Parts: sequence; C-alpha cells; structure tokens
Amino acid sequence: MVEPRRIFLGWDEPVLPAAARRLLDEAARLGEFDLSGSVVVVPTSRAARLFRGVLVEEALARGGGAICPPAIVSPGELRSVLARSATPPAGVVTKRLAWIEAIRAAGADVLGALLTDVPLGDDAIDVSRVARLFEAWHRDVCAAGRRFGDVASVGEGVPGFADADRWRAADVVQREYERILASLNMHDEGLTLIDAIARAVPDERHGRHAPLGSGRRIALLGVVDLAPVLRAGLALAPGVTALVAAPESERDWFDAFGLITGSARERWATRHVPLEDASIRFAEGPDEQARAALHLLARACANLADPPPPSDIVVAVAETDSTPSLAPALAIAARCVQPRGIETRDGRGRPIERTPVATLVRLAGEYARTGSMDDLAALVRHPDCERWLLRAMGPPQFGDAAPSVESWLASLDRYRNDTVPESARGTLAGGHPAHRAVVERLRDAVDGLLGPLLDRTARPAASWAREWLAMLSRAYEHRRLRDIDPVQTQRLAASDAIRDAALDMASGPPTPITSWEAGRLLLESLDARAIAPEPGHDAIEMVGWLEVALDPAPIAIVVGLNEGQVPAASPTTPMLPDSLRRALGLDTSESRLARDAYLLTLLAQSKRSLGVVVGRRDGQGNPLRPSRLLFADEDAVAARRLERFVRGDAPRTDGEAGTGEGDAPTTPEALRTTDPGQTAMPIDRWSVPESLSVTAFGAFLRSPYEFFLRRARGLEDVEEAGAELDGRGMGTLLHEAVGVLAGSDAGASDDPSRVRQALSDALSDAARARFGPGPRAVVRAQIEIARERLAVAAGEQADWARTGWRVVFAERDFKAGAAGLVVDKQAIGIHGRIDRIDRHDDGRWAIFDYKTGESPDEPDKAHRRGRGPNREWTDLQLPLYRHLAAPWLRAVESERDAAAGAACERPDLLGRIVVGYFRIGASPEHIGVARAEWDAGALADADAAAANVVRAIRGGEFRVAGRGNGRHEGRVVGALSSGGWGVVAKAAARATREAEGVP
Repeated sequence: MVEPRRIFLGWDEPVLPAAARRLLDEAARLGEFDLSGSVVVVPTSRAARLFRGVLVEEALARGGGAICPPAIVSPGELRSVLARSATPPAGVVTKRLAWIEAIRAAGADVLGALLTDVPLGDDAIDVSRVARLFEAWHRDVCAAGRRFGDVASVGEGVPGFADADRWRAADVVQREYERILASLNMHDEGLTLIDAIARAVPDERHGRHAPLGSGRRIALLGVVDLAPVLRAGLALAPGVTALVAAPESERDWFDAFGLITGSARERWATRHVPLEDASIRFAEGPDEQARAALHLLARACANLADPPPPSDIVVAVAETDSTPSLAPALAIAARCVQPRGIETRDGRGRPIERTPVATLVRLAGEYARTGSMDDLAALVRHPDCERWLLRAMGPPQFGDAAPSVESWLASLDRYRNDTVPESARGTLAGGHPAHRAVVERLRDAVDGLLGPLLDRTARPAASWAREWLAMLSRAYEHRRLRDIDPVQTQRLAASDAIRDAALDMASGPPTPITSWEAGRLLLESLDARAIAPEPGHDAIEMVGWLEVALDPAPIAIVVGLNEGQVPAASPTTPMLPDSLRRALGLDTSESRLARDAYLLTLLAQSKRSLGVVVGRRDGQGNPLRPSRLLFADEDAVAARRLERFVRGDAPRTDGEAGTGEGDAPTTPEALRTTDPGQTAMPIDRWSVPESLSVTAFGAFLRSPYEFFLRRARGLEDVEEAGAELDGRGMGTLLHEAVGVLAGSDAGASDDPSRVRQALSDALSDAARARFGPGPRAVVRAQIEIARERLAVAAGEQADWARTGWRVVFAERDFKAGAAGLVVDKQAIGIHGRIDRIDRHDDGRWAIFDYKTGESPDEPDKAHRRGRGPNREWTDLQLPLYRHLAAPWLRAVESERDAAAGAACERPDLLGRIVVGYFRIGASPEHIGVARAEWDAGALADADAAAANVVRAIRGGEFRVAGRGNGRHEGRVVGALSSGGWGVVAKAAARATREAEGVP
C-alpha cells in the first residue's frame, strides 16, 4: 500500500481556487495542464460543477493554454472509479423491482423474522415500501463494507444487540436481490466494491495486490468524511492525494486521507468555533430569519465602497424536510429591497418530482388508480393537461365557440359541488345537463390521453414503461421545448429523467404491476434528484449547508443554524442504532457534529465575512433549539448567546444593521429593506363599471384591493369539492327547496304540516335532480339533516303567514340597468338577485335573504360593527336591496292598480319595504324570520356609505389591503408578500396575449 499524500491548502482564502492553482502547478510540470489521468473527489455535485469552472478560469489566467480536465466526481460516484465491472450497474428502478421480487421470493418464514406485517400481497406499492427499508439498510451496510450477514457477527460485540436473527433473515433477501441482478447481467455498485476489496489481497507469490482505481491518480478535495468502504478502497489505490482545506498547523486534526476520523473526530466535536457575537442573529420564524439575513448582508457591505456583485455572496439555507420555508421567505425578503430588489437563485435546484412533467405523471397515475371525480378534476387542472385538452377538445364539442379552460373548469366545479360524485367512470347522473355534458366530454378526452394506462390489470413492468412514455409523448407532441427558457429547461430535464427511468424499468425484472404502481415507481426513482439552475453572476446563490464551505464567494450567510439541522439529526433506525453504526464505522451523531464543527470553522476562517442566523421557530410555529456549535466557546460567551436566544434579539428598524450591542445603523441605501406587506400594489387598466352588484359594496368595504383583484382582474377562489356537501352546497339545496313557497298555496298557508310536506317534497325533488338516484351515504344523511331543518322552518313560515304575509317571488334577478343610484349627480347602476319577496295585505313588502349556515348572524351584526351611534357599515346588501327592488315593485303595484281599474294612494315605497333574513340554521333558535330593525336615520347612513364606495371606486382608491378583523388584510398582504401581485401581472399579461392570439 502506498501512503497517501497530504497537501494543506490553508483556510485564509476560498478553497477551490487554491486547489486549482496547486493541481495546475503540478500538471504544468508534467505537460500542458494535462489532468486527464486524475480523478478529483469533491463533497457535493455542486462543488464538482464549481471546481470545473474554477479550473478553466485559472488555466485561462495563466495564458490560455489547453487544459485536459480531470474527472470530477462526488463520493457516491467514487465507487465506480475504484471498482470496475464487466456488466453495467443496475438503475434505480431496476434495483427497486429486484428488491420487490426478492422480498416476494423470500416467503413468510423469512420475512416474519424481520417484519410484523408481511407484505406478500399483489399490491406492489406495499411491497415497495418495504423494499425502501431494505434499500436504506443495504446502502448503510454496504457503506460500511459489509453484507447483511456480516452485521450479525459485528453486532455480537455491541451491548444490547439482539437482532442477529433479523440480519440473517435480511441476508437471505439480499442474496436473492443480488442473484436477480446477475440474471439481468447487471451489478450493484456497493456489492461490487466490497467484492473488489475482498479480492485485492496480497499475492502469496509476489506479496502484491491488484490495485483499485485502474491506476488513476485520485485527489480528495475538501472531503473530510467518507464511508468506510470508500476509505478501504482508497487504501488499495495508488497515488491518493488529500487536498486538505486547513493550514499545516492543523495536520494532527486529520488522518492520513485528510478525513476526520478516530480521535480527531472527538477533538473536533469539542473544539471552539471562532464565531463573532456580532455576526450572529436570533430571529423568530422564517420571515424574520430572512430579514435578519439581509441585515447581516448589509453589515458585511457597510465598509465597502460599492455594493458587491451577487456572485460575491452565497447564502446557505440549513433546513430539513420539516422546515422547508426558509428559502422562499428569503427570496421574498430579497425582492423587497430598495431601491432595487435582490435576485436570489436556489442553487439546490428544484426537485424533479415537483416539476410539471413529474406532477402530470403523479396525477395521471392517481386518476388511473381511483377513477374518482376529484382526481379527474386535479388532472385537468394541470397546465400541461389543459394545453393538451385545448387541442383535443375542438369547437364541435363546445358549440361554435372555441373551448375555454375557465368554462370547462367552472362546469366541472359546479357539477362536483352540486352532485358530490364519487366516481367519474360509467354513466354520470344528476346535476345540470349542460354541466354534466361538459364533464363527460372532459373525461372522455382525458381517457384518450391516458389510453391503456386506465387498464386495471397487472402487466410486466416493461409494458407499463412503454405506455407511460407513450402518454407523455401524446401530452407533449405539439410542444417545442427549448432550453433557452428556465421553465422549458426544467421540463426538458424532467422529461429526460423520466425517460431514463422508464428505460431502466424496461430493462428490469418482469415484475407484474399495475399502471399506477409503475408510475409511482418511476417517480420514486427521482426522489432526492433536483434540477439545478444554471449558475450566473446576476443573482445571489442559495445553497445547502454542506455546499457553502467550498463556495468561492467571499461573503457567506448561514440561515437556520439550529439543532437537528446543523448538525443534522441522528441517522439511526431501529435496525441500525447509533451503537451498531459506531461498531460498523458509519456516521453517527458524533461524526456529524465533528464534521459540522470543522465546516463552520472553515467558513469562519476562509470567508471575508460570515453571518449566522439562528431561528427560534419553524414555519409551523414549533420551537427550535440553537445548534450546539454556537456554544462551542468559553462559558461566558456561551451563556451570553443562550441568554440572547431565550429572550430574543431586540427588534431593529429597517435601516439598522446592528446587533443591539452598539453597532451603528450602517446599512447601505441599496440594501435598505421594506416591509413586504407595504409593497406597492399594482393598480392599472381600471375602468369604472357601469353597474355594481349589491354584494360588491360589502366586498369593497372589507378589502378594496381584493375587490380590485376580483373585479378588475377576474381572480376568484376555487372551492374544492369534498366527499360531502360543503356549506355552500347545503345552502343551494335548501334554497332550491324553499323556492316552492313562492306563489304557491304553501307560501300562503298557516298550516305547519302542509308547509312541511311541501318543503319535504321539494327537497326530495331537488336532491334527485342534483345527485341522481344513488347519492353517497354521507350525502343521503345530509339530505335528511336538511329535511329536519326545513321541518322547523315550516312552523316558522306558517307563523309568519298567520300575520298576513305571503311569499310572492323567489330568486328574482335584477339585471344591470334595472335600478341605480345617483352619486354626485351621476348615475351608476346596481344589480343582483333577491332570494325572496313577500307582500302583506296592508301593502308592505318584505325582502329576505336566506341564510343557511350553522348559526347565521342577525342582520345588524352582519352589516355593522362598533357600538353606539357611530357604528360603521361593513356590508350594504340588505339596505341596497330596497333600491334594487323599488322600481320593479312600483311597476308591480301599477299593474295591479290598472287591473283593478283604479289608482290607489300609497305611501312612499321605500318606507313600506322591510328587509331581513329568513334563517335556516342548524338549531331551532337560528331558524325563522330575523328582521333588520333599522330606522330611517340608519338607512340614510347606509345610503351615504354606498355613495362613498361609489366615489372611491370611481377614483381608483384600492390600495388598502383590508379592514376590520384583519382576516382580509392578512389574506391580501400574504398573497402580495408571496409575490402574488406578480402572479396577477403575469395572469393579466397572459390574458392579453391570448386575446391578441399570441401563443
């Protein structure tokens, strides 16, 4: 064995440029920058990409000589460098299918020793979940240079170890897995490396072994932890060099390969980390942490003559799957910088499983599995499916007009909310015939897209791989994907990844699975893979914790230095506890702590400026603990930091960059931040409407800007249908039933039983029309609940009729132009629908709005807030109903007078109109007539409030996000803070392009 060579690069400058200079110096002595015979191992794939660029730049700086670059690999790729094989490595999908086959072949006796619930059924997804467990055990045990059968013997020396029989049972499955791959003429890289190391023993005759690595020189650059099997392989490879990111004075803190192992690991775990108190911020949730990061950035730039270019700054987002909100919060905060926003780029990339192409596969698989209406609705909302449907569903299916996404989604949602169907298969029933026809056409078109994937029989995996590729080919056959657009680049990369996974599946075992199981396996093969954006100099890169130390940017901010994130939580599992991992030489809590202590020390030493943000709560409001690395210092320093964390740092103004401990507010103007909630709201292309609905007035009073978004930009909430009727669905059903009272004998009857029967019959008819002959059981129960409510309402209605009132009109529409208001001598129309109008024998009229919630408010509480004479109007619906109905009621009275042959003297009509609610709540006290007891003065105030609304709308005064209890303000400001106004602008631009026929 040749002893590895260690070269200490120091840590007073970025690591990658120093390493590039050292390698090029040596290469220049051998030729013209010829590194083709070398392999450089770096900690992450991003570091590999960066180092490749740094090498080229350094070679160009030396005169532009030709460079033959080395192979630059991550530790995971080092296995294939060390051990070559005559057969190709198995892909991720092939391995998963091989594990599934091996688990099924093992039988109940073997698996019973391992698992309490033995998954030997036909469901491949259930078996796949167990296969993932085997994959995790296999990955860790192979990293230790062992097989499953070896773990039993290793565990004998571990106190409390009692899983020998389980590991022997697992060994049976692992050997079958290896046999299946061999039958496919493939190999597993981990097992191949173990075998290669076992074969590389000293030759009895010559005392030598066959070296690993094919004789290539191998350099470890900034790598401080490696799996034991890789370290063992490197020990059998000639010419290994460790480029250590530390000065020569630290040589005793690293082993012969530049790794942190053995006693060095224990020393690093207790070493003082040189952090300055002024560089540490403690902040609450993700939003506050993002702003704290900007303050630290401002502090780093305070003494610079000019703001640094974005390429000089890197932000490490140390977060786990449980705290995935730091990156978007940071991106939002950066956009709110004055006078220009700071662009950020998430260098960690977008997970492939969250790209549009992968999402289409997931949604299509779910619909193929369930055939449910909910999954159909989710699938047709996918943008790429929408585009395909726009091509597939031409004008002949929608009349003469071209198809519209909005029109079919509206019909689909209406049908789902009206009928609450469980399945989209077979003959649809109930609902409005036009909506039902649209849903059937949508379903048939989607069936054409999915084709054979809807077949529910199990087939060999390879067959489904071809069908999934065919479906994607149909979906994107008319799309020209170009890599000049970032979104298109993601689609291209995701398409390539899924194609490769499908080809991998096609070459794997002929495991019988269903189409959706095949789709799920394809997506699972993409797990943890991401599409990294192209690096550039125009944005601040956001990277992961393990990537920041080797980034050449001189300014670094670490956000999320919390326990469980830095260091990450222990990787232990019941089968591989820390004690067993330690015996196998795998990473443990202690090894991760030592590694992260080194990385934080390297950052503090090599960066011109380092800032650290420690969160106190995650995105869900759960408390967080500070990283123990913050307290790797003298006791007094640790105590001071703990006190700051517990009490929280004092709030700073937007212009301050200090710590609360004497720093001056030195934020450069270019980095001053604003509150995202105060971001200027875009108001453009607003035209004053000729008519307003009566509900628009209340919408404006609650949130002028939300009113603008809805009325001027057409944005609306999409209410997802559930497995039962929601509040609106129940209200619609009750409305349809009580409509029978208008102009009927029941509406004039004071006999409760007669009214009850009429309402019950009307409810049955409405339910049959909406849900068909066989609604879901839960819907049938809700129908009976509605019948009970109507039974109580029948008694209240009979009492009301007994006082002389008759129901004469229901669901009366008043179109634009039928009524209006005059404000500042200029008329504006009002329109709307009135649920119910009653007439009294004495000439009075009553206008009612049906309220069907659980416990509807009284009219005054629903329309005004505050106390005393200065109550403020928050809704104007009922007062405006008087003006909406008055012209029509006058015409009705005139017609009746004419029919009677004489004109009657009648008092002012507005004074004879009663308004209120007819409530049909969940309990008897919330059922019946609730009149609005407003006097003439209150109604005059309501008219004045309506006039003020009209003036504000005419003047375009929409910049107030919300009023009242904060609910509407929070919703609008939250949308704006998340870039919602940008979405609005994009939607408006897209609508303009579509109107102009631009694709």
